[in-house]
Amino acid sequence: MKPMIAESNTDEMEAGFQCDNGVTLKEATLWYAAVTTPQTEAFSRSQHVGISVFVFVSILLLNLYAPAQPTILERLLASAIIVLSFVPAWFWVSGRDQNPPLLALVALLYAVYYALPIFLLGQYSRAWYLSDIIPATDIEKALGLSCLGLIAMMAGYSARITRMCSQITPKLALEWHDPRAVRDIGFVLLVGGILLRIIWFRYIAYNDSSGPVGASGVQQLFYFLTESPFVGLTMLWALDLSGGLGPLSHKLLRFAIVPFFLVIGVATGTITQAIRVGLLLLFIAATLRRRMLWAFLALGFASIFVLQPTKTMFRQAMDAQMDSGGNSVIGRAGTFLELTYDTITGQSHLGAGIVTISTDRLNLITTFANVVEDTPVFIPYWHGYTYYPLFTKLIPRLLYPEKRQDDAGQAFPRRYGFLSSGDFTTSYKLPQLVEAYLNFGIPGVLIIMFVIGAIYRITQEMFVHPKMGLGGVVAVGYIVTQWLDIEANFSLTFGGLAYALAYIGLVHILVILVAAPRYRGHSETVGNMSLK
Repeated sequence: MKPMIAESNTDEMEAGFQCDNGVTLKEATLWYAAVTTPQTEAFSRSQHVGISVFVFVSILLLNLYAPAQPTILERLLASAIIVLSFVPAWFWVSGRDQNPPLLALVALLYAVYYALPIFLLGQYSRAWYLSDIIPATDIEKALGLSCLGLIAMMAGYSARITRMCSQITPKLALEWHDPRAVRDIGFVLLVGGILLRIIWFRYIAYNDSSGPVGASGVQQLFYFLTESPFVGLTMLWALDLSGGLGPLSHKLLRFAIVPFFLVIGVATGTITQAIRVGLLLLFIAATLRRRMLWAFLALGFASIFVLQPTKTMFRQAMDAQMDSGGNSVIGRAGTFLELTYDTITGQSHLGAGIVTISTDRLNLITTFANVVEDTPVFIPYWHGYTYYPLFTKLIPRLLYPEKRQDDAGQAFPRRYGFLSSGDFTTSYKLPQLVEAYLNFGIPGVLIIMFVIGAIYRITQEMFVHPKMGLGGVVAVGYIVTQWLDIEANFSLTFGGLAYALAYIGLVHILVILVAAPRYRGHSETVGNMSLK
């Protein structure tokens, strides 16, 4: 098992290559070197040239397209967000940011959600089928606040106070010396978690609160059991990229288990699981190879324009087949694949173009503009209402059945009239940036986005250090890729951090207990190199 250190640097590192932080290979684990050592200077230069050309050409083409005819200020601000969103990737590629590429991916997502809709939407309304056009002044203000929030987040990530806090934060050493134990536990968690998702499919697909899964206090246990496949996938994928899986396990993972996991995900009627799996695989691969996988990113983005319209048709089809065999896992998955084919071949009947429907799903800027229009003139600031659930997150509902639900996904849209007051089933996510503004205004955008950036860095550096081990790669991959869902409110996104840490701690103990006796307390030999 050999970590995927940049191929061109391997010889230099084996000779005692000096890393940017002054740590030589003799003093650091190979996992730490794999995560933090940048590619060659020539590679970085080529990446920087590629980023510059791509950003320039993309902004030019988007401005030429722009069917909604945005104002000059809207064009400038949206273009500025796109430029800003590539800054973290620029620093990461050069090696100035030695952490995994969390901030780089998050910033790119901000461009997708807050800037691209300006150039792709046909009209600026909260949904493509609504006729109410949002005034340009509100769009411009929302774009300006988006720029401000993105800058504040990057400032929080790189600020001196953040680095100081990171230095005093405990460093968790998760050195897993037996790759066979990691492999076996990873397969148990992945396959077992998928089986649990099949057994409890009706509760996942239909959000059914009846039965034992919906009982108070059981939902948290149910959630963590169904999270196990993501932990197992992270373990196996990191092991596979480092050459730690045998040929049979390698093929089984890539060509059987992962595709089936994706099929189970789309059968629920959402593409969230497929996106999460894709981002998880991308994040771990980019982290260990120390290069941004632009082609994979482009493919994933393009797939949204097929999967999102398909999801819409799929849900309509399932509503019409409530009593048919199509409600089985395999039946629903088959229906989804058939509709995907129809979308690709142009045989689907959507009522609008796939670009319109897909962009509408990726569009957060018009929601933000609606909030800006109403707050605080018509609707007062919420003064922290959506952050209150953070104070009781650590108390299991089994011990405190009456604790308040994290209801931002319903309270927010009803407050702003996006849902009817009697609709208690539809969820409308509250993005973190919008949440910061509607609670505290501009100061909230500055402070909360700064804090989010700081959390990104401090949490990653809890695991990324010379004694991180394979477990550190798994932990940081599993935990922080959940934070790529920037549509979710702060409490929903970060409130489960303590539980995620506990989960990883249990997995770590399990790996140590299962490890072969000869590995306990010894260094791990990886190929012709040694992990300390």
